[in-house]
Amino acid sequence: PRFHMPPKAVCFPLGGLWALVSLPIYAFLVFFGIVKPRRAPAKDLSGKVAIVTGSNCGIGRETAFELGKMGATVVLACRNPERGEEAQRSLSARLEITPGDYDGHFVFMELDLSDLRSVVDFCECFVKRYGKLDILVNNAGIGHTNMKSATKQGYDLIFGVNYLGHFALTRTLLPLMYSRHQYTGTGESDRGCTRIAEGQARIVNLSSVMHHFGNTNWSENLTPQEPSESTYCSSKLAMAMLTRAINLRVGDEEKRKGAERAGKSGAEMAAKCPGVRAISANPGAVHSSIWRFCPSLLMPIINLVMTLFFLTNQQGCTTSVACAVGAVPVDEDYLQPYFMLGSWRLPFEVCGPYVGYVPMKPRYPANIDEEARRLWNESEVAVRTALETKN
Repeated sequence: PRFHMPPKAVCFPLGGLWALVSLPIYAFLVFFGIVKPRRAPAKDLSGKVAIVTGSNCGIGRETAFELGKMGATVVLACRNPERGEEAQRSLSARLEITPGDYDGHFVFMELDLSDLRSVVDFCECFVKRYGKLDILVNNAGIGHTNMKSATKQGYDLIFGVNYLGHFALTRTLLPLMYSRHQYTGTGESDRGCTRIAEGQARIVNLSSVMHHFGNTNWSENLTPQEPSESTYCSSKLAMAMLTRAINLRVGDEEKRKGAERAGKSGAEMAAKCPGVRAISANPGAVHSSIWRFCPSLLMPIINLVMTLFFLTNQQGCTTSVACAVGAVPVDEDYLQPYFMLGSWRLPFEVCGPYVGYVPMKPRYPANIDEEARRLWNESEVAVRTALETKN
C-alpha cells in the first residue's frame, strides 16, 4: 500500500523553486538579526553513555561531537576500523580546543549494520564494557547503490543498513535502556513525571523527507532490488514507524508496571512519563557523504546543487541533537529543519530556509499503531530467521 502523495516529479522541482525564492530573503533576515535559527539545546550529559552509528563522517560525526561536548561518553559505532579510529582521534583533538564546561570523550567500536551477527557481537561487547545506555542515535545510512546488493544475510543492502540493522541494534539494547530509565513514581503527583522526563533515555531514528514516498510492503523491501529510490524511501518510512513501534512497546510496559505499583493512577502516570522515548529526525537536505554512491558522472552537478542549497553537516545534526537532549512535545515525534508555511508539508520540507528544528508528525499510514506493530513483528522474524541460518 502506498500513500496518496504528489509525485516526486512535482514536489522536488517545486521545492527547488521555493528554495530559489525564499533563501535569499531569509539570508537577508538572518544577516540583519531579524530572525535566528533555533539552536539545539545544550545539556549536562556527564556520566551519560551514547551510541552514534555511522559517526566517522557527516551528520553522525557532528552529532557525536555535540554530545561529547556536553560531557557524554560517545561510542562511535562504525563499520570501517581505520576511519572509526581516525574519527576518534580527530574528535578528541577537536574537543580539547573547544571551550566548554564538560569533558566528554569518544570511543570507537566496530559495527557493520549489513551483518546482523556483527550487530549481535557489538551489543555483547557494549553491554560488557558499559552496562548502561542513555542515548542511541541510529544515524548510519546508504543513499544509493550502483547495482543490486545484499547484506551478509541476503536482505536488500539499503533497507538492511538503513533500517533492519538498526532495528536489531535497538531491539537488543532497548531492555538495557529501559532497565535504568523506567518510571518510578507512585501516581500521586506530577513530580515523578518531571524527574523521569529530565532523566529520560532517548532513541533517535534518522528519517528523511523521502519517507513521504515510502511503502509498507516490508517483505518486498527486504528483497534485494535493482537500484532505485523506492527502497531508500521505504527504509526512511520504516525508521519513522520504528519510532512509533518503540514508543508503543515502552508505553505498554510502563502501563503494566505502573499498574502493579499504584493501580489505574499509576498506569496513567507511567504512560505519560516513559523512561525511554524514541523520536525521528529529518536532518534536511545535507551536503554529506550519503551521496557518495551516486553516479560519478553526475557528481559535479550534484556537488554544485549541494553547495548552493543544501545544509552543512553542522546544521544537519541539529535535529538529531535536539531529539537526543531536547524537550519535544509528546504528540510530535518527528523533527525537521525547515520553515513550514502553515500546515503544508510539501514542497516546503524538501528544501528551503533553515530554522533549526520544528517538531511535527511524520506522514504515517492511517492505521499507524497496527502498522507499527506489524513492522516490529515482521522485523523480528527477519532478524531471527537470518541469525538462525548459518552463513
